[in-house]
Amino acid sequence: MPSSPTYSLPDTPYPILPLRTGVLFPGTVQTVPVGRRSSVALARSLQSGSFLVVATQRDRSDERPRGEDLHPVATLARVRRIVEVSTGRLRLQLDGLQRVSLGEFEQSEPFFRGRADLLESVPGDSGTVQAHLVTLKGAIEALKPPRRSGLGRLLQAWSDSDPPGRVADRVAGAAGLDGDDEVELLQDPDVEARLRTLVGFLVELRTRKEVERDLEADLRRELGKGRKEALLRKQMEAIKKQLGESDDDDELAELRRKLATKELPEDAAKAVARGLRRLSSNQAVGPEAGVIRNHLELIAELPWTEAAEVDDDIDKVEAKLKGLVPTLITAAA
Repeated sequence: MPSSPTYSLPDTPYPILPLRTGVLFPGTVQTVPVGRRSSVALARSLQSGSFLVVATQRDRSDERPRGEDLHPVATLARVRRIVEVSTGRLRLQLDGLQRVSLGEFEQSEPFFRGRADLLESVPGDSGTVQAHLVTLKGAIEALKPPRRSGLGRLLQAWSDSDPPGRVADRVAGAAGLDGDDEVELLQDPDVEARLRTLVGFLVELRTRKEVERDLEADLRRELGKGRKEALLRKQMEAIKKQLGESDDDDELAELRRKLATKELPEDAAKAVARGLRRLSSNQAVGPEAGVIRNHLELIAELPWTEAAEVDDDIDKVEAKLKGLVPTLITAAA
């Protein structure tokens, strides 16, 4: 089984560049933005071909990390290009070469400088590693990456002769994983375990993308109808404004208030809600709007649950009726 290339390191301290998030994987090329004062000082001390060590902070919010604030496994890198973007900001294009373990720090100002030891990969069982590689390729294909994306290019250039550890690192660098997942993969020198973990991350990534795609499709369907109706309402309002038609929002609000005081039967309440909705959203115009408004005003005027006071004293009613009888007889004559 082919193994990843190794490099002999001179026994000398290296500049150490802390990253807030993410990692530089061996076998990958990455452009790193540099803005912190200490990092800018480090970058200005380099030139094309210079070696350095790239490590990741444990806490991304830490502006001035110390040596113990960095993850212990880092990446030996070589500078390809240094580009000054603006005053005080640079970009380093770096080749990731090999895993290293951080040693003793010999300098902290104006930037970190310390020793690093090459970290040899643990190859694992050959048969299991090959099986993981087949599963890994299938997991990438299931993501259906664009041909020009990082994963798409890796699929096109896939070769069984590539070192498994290097394949795992290149896939991890191109997959767009969460920063914590990338750190976990870099810290593990065991190729077999790293491949197994990476496959799990890609399966999770595929599941997450499918869920996000389904949610987006549902949201688009819901928003599509709503946006169309909102657009039409705005167009209607603009047309009414241009025609000089006055809004009757106050009258509609008063009608709502009157109807809200009524204790309506269920069917009547549904009819009122439907009519108010059509009037307020401008779904009903012209004669139809007038009919709906007249209907709602009639409902608002009806007594429904209101009752007149009734005098149920039988003696008083009887006396009153007796007093009316002669009058009725005279009128009839």
